[in-house]
Amino acid sequence: MLQITPQMKILVAMEPADFRRGIDGLARLCKERLHQDPFDGGVFVFRNRRGTAVKALVYDGQGFWLCHKRLSSGRFRWWPTSVRASEVTKTLAAHQLQVLLSAGNPEGAQAPPAWRRLQAARAIEVYQTTVLRTNVADFRPIRDKLTEIASREKHFVWYRGISRDCSSQTIG
Repeated sequence: MLQITPQMKILVAMEPADFRRGIDGLARLCKERLHQDPFDGGVFVFRNRRGTAVKALVYDGQGFWLCHKRLSSGRFRWWPTSVRASEVTKTLAAHQLQVLLSAGNPEGAQAPPAWRRLQAARAIEVYQTTVLRTNVADFRPIRDKLTEIASREKHFVWYRGISRDCSSQTIG
């Protein structure tokens, strides 16, 4: 199951995409035109030229998800436009993506501001590079690496679903 969380990076391509493209074609489009890494776990959203369908491409660590939604009638009325020629994507929040997928205007969607920015992606990266390369029975390297990051970055670190305020205590 694919779950969109508030911590995920959600990028909407401003230019329409050729919907004959599959996973590989859209991943190449992410690299070449959007200048983004499709393997970073972000959600990349594309629309067709007519504005009647959207595709979302997500890499979950094991493989790609490609989700396609075509409206039965009507079009997606809202889609971001670029002010500058250098802009190729617009960043959306998770709640805004849900509104967009319902053919609504995400700019009108309101949600309370994030209280504190989470560094989940950094903790996951540490987990993947440390745990997967060490003996899982010995968790000392993991604790030491997370403590090092926590002391350097001084904010919340998410590790295996448990959050701790690293500015007031060490992990261990």
